[in-house]
Amino acid sequence: MTIEQHMPLMRRCRMLALCICATLILSACASSQRKLTSPTYTLHSPYPQDVVIAVAPLANESGTSAADELRMADRLAEQLAEIDGIGVIPLNRTLDAMQALRLPAVTSPAEAHALARMLGADAILVGSITAWDPYDPPRLGLNLALFGTGLALAAPGSAEVDPRALQSASTDYSLNAAPSPSTPLASLSNHYDASNHALLMHVRDYATGRADPQSALNWQRYIKSMELYERFVSFRAVDELLASEQRRIALANTGVQTAAR
Repeated sequence: MTIEQHMPLMRRCRMLALCICATLILSACASSQRKLTSPTYTLHSPYPQDVVIAVAPLANESGTSAADELRMADRLAEQLAEIDGIGVIPLNRTLDAMQALRLPAVTSPAEAHALARMLGADAILVGSITAWDPYDPPRLGLNLALFGTGLALAAPGSAEVDPRALQSASTDYSLNAAPSPSTPLASLSNHYDASNHALLMHVRDYATGRADPQSALNWQRYIKSMELYERFVSFRAVDELLASEQRRIALANTGVQTAAR
């Protein structure tokens, strides 16, 4: 008769339980390492200095009360807050400032500038939800405009340009450095339709590093849940706005260099 046969039953059960626990811990660690990868699709600030941006509650023009304008504004604020060099004013502070200004909604550039100044923000993002459909494939439409409060978001050196040099310049690109108060720095009007193949490619890129590749849905989880789809659309919209800002600043720099020659 072997020693194992004489081992008390409780001791063998205890050893078996320890083995199971160790296996579960190792599996959990492996799963955690698989999920905690860095996203390959990230956002970067186009500005040469730190800026502060406020996000106003969006208007709901989608035709359905299911669209939550405060939640979408919060989604946009979350995406901006994740970018190095961009600070975001909490939405509740923006709502308090709107109440102090007796603004039920931001409906004009003048109101946007007044709200941004009260909050001490360099810029403010305003807009509306134009479509909201959670059924497969989900659809979400946004109109957004980013208004600046001064030269804080202008291209480097644009404040020091000689006005006489601007008058004699062969290009007016430098005027893009400081748009008029009624003109947004950047704007977009897009309908994000998950039935569009090109958009699905962006969803897949966004999901890389954010979704577990071994899960049943993998990247498609972002089109099977409206909550997750809202997060993707917010990311995509902010990406497009910042790309527009990068082009504006590049053109402004080109104008400054031309005027200085």
